[in-house]
Amino acid sequence: AQESAETVKNFIVYKKDNNCSYKTLHLYLGAIKFYYRFGGRETDLTDIKFPRTRRRLPVVLSKQEIIDLVGTLNNLKHRLMVALGYGAGLRVSEVVNLKVANINFNEGLIYIIDSKGGNDRTVILPKMLEDDLLSFVKNRRQNEFVFPNYRSKKLTTRTLQKVFKNALEKAKINRPASFHSLRHSFATHLLENGTSLRLIQELLGH
Repeated sequence: AQESAETVKNFIVYKKDNNCSYKTLHLYLGAIKFYYRFGGRETDLTDIKFPRTRRRLPVVLSKQEIIDLVGTLNNLKHRLMVALGYGAGLRVSEVVNLKVANINFNEGLIYIIDSKGGNDRTVILPKMLEDDLLSFVKNRRQNEFVFPNYRSKKLTTRTLQKVFKNALEKAKINRPASFHSLRHSFATHLLENGTSLRLIQELLGH
């Protein structure tokens, strides 16, 4: 019985370490406890608990705030990075990892390779960014990063977060937003425009 309890504990810890949500963890634990209680298994699982973590609601920027935010960025590279975060719903890591080969200008698509969870997905390249982005990567090799640092190496996510924070201050948007807020805003605005939840989930890679 003790061995079974230990196995359940290890399973819950494993799922938690792999970013399983609090709600899903309790669904797992509830199902397992039900099985042991009504399946005739003599195992005490009452001491398997974990604290509720306080989660804040995501910050969603309005369309005007997005326009104001991007409008503060005079540097083309910075403007494109932030605009792509919103316009394609990209994570900060996906922006800095983006390579020239990942952008299909003919089809108007961006291929996100080996993202969170090791998954690949395809997103739509915003039409209004095509010309600037094409000009920005002109004459670059396919294996080069789209947004390299000054040494032509991969930009750090911390640098991009700093770019976003500076733009937030210049736009005088006094809200606790982060680069990830662009992704939440992208999803929310699509939903408001009538886009199906299923398609939004696919675009986000959920």
